[in-house]
Amino acid sequence: MNDSIKQRMDEHAAVLSKLSEAAEPLEAIARSVADCFLNGGRLYICGSGASHIIAKYIESLFMGVCRMQRPPLPAITLLADSYLLGERPADIFEQQLTALLTPVDVVFAISSQSSEALTKALRYAGQTGAGTVGLAGRDQGTLRGLCDSLVVVEHADPLLVTEIHMLLAHIICQRVDEMIFKIM
Repeated sequence: MNDSIKQRMDEHAAVLSKLSEAAEPLEAIARSVADCFLNGGRLYICGSGASHIIAKYIESLFMGVCRMQRPPLPAITLLADSYLLGERPADIFEQQLTALLTPVDVVFAISSQSSEALTKALRYAGQTGAGTVGLAGRDQGTLRGLCDSLVVVEHADPLLVTEIHMLLAHIICQRVDEMIFKIM
């Protein structure tokens, strides 16, 4: 095997082995999202760059099929294109939440790098009484105090962080389905 391929695979394995302690916060994220859906709320997902792609993918898992056939669940990815709203990029998510968010909803922030827009969105969500959960990279220490539940992937490479976030998204979606539809 090529040395660079093996090195990359070893990096992933090392990060995943450190994430074994993330089981509890992952369960808490899934519980927040499941409770939101069970109480008639909506899940608003936000992320910039590659994290926006993961946000859209999570939306598709909840609106479509994760691991089982079931009714769609109300998950909405917030727009990440600030030019569509005519606002500064730092206000992109907060502006949308101002129009949409209720206290029974949950905001799910995803970021592999620092994001002022996510910080502002989570602060706003906290002020409204909505739930806040997130997946972050090592540079996202600012999200720690803003999320009710947060999993931080401690690695400097945003690409690797994004890849791990995709795996964590699958775990969360599967667990939410188990909680809501009582399957194991």
